[in-house]
Amino acid sequence: PARSTENCISSVMDYAQKTLCGKKVEKALVYAPDGIGNILFEKYPEMFAGLAGTAPLRTLLRAVMPSVTPVCFGSMFSGALPEVHGIREYSKPVLSCDTIFDVFPAASKKVAIVSNTQCSIDMIFRSRNVDYFSFMEDLRPCEFTGYLLENYDYDLIICYNPIYDSVMHKTSTDSPEAL
Repeated sequence: PARSTENCISSVMDYAQKTLCGKKVEKALVYAPDGIGNILFEKYPEMFAGLAGTAPLRTLLRAVMPSVTPVCFGSMFSGALPEVHGIREYSKPVLSCDTIFDVFPAASKKVAIVSNTQCSIDMIFRSRNVDYFSFMEDLRPCEFTGYLLENYDYDLIICYNPIYDSVMHKTSTDSPEAL
């Protein structure tokens, strides 16, 4: 995106170059589980052990402040800091700056955002040339993403999962329900 303030993450680029052997990534799925931070990885490593084989590279990043969902997603998908993209508190305006949801369609890539109705990712990236699939039920975005992967030819799918974040706000970060 045009206002991105960061360079590519060198460890990710190095791993991709070594793994892909000169090939390009043609399709991507971004799974966005809201509220799952590094503290959970450190405190409950056994819960994330299965990811090692699926996602063999782990890169720690820093959170923008305030670290609330619309601010974080605004930065993650625009590459810009909050003072640049404009969301500096828990609010859900449609971003007017360039995001991956502008860049990918401009490159003739087909994009889907699969999320819950009225959540941050459903609201702040509207008015783009992407397909939006919004659901009331928490589990429905994950289920529908599977359907899209099996039946449609998207170049980029963003799947938002709010379950942990929703439950931990109602209980606590370590509650049995949240974990």
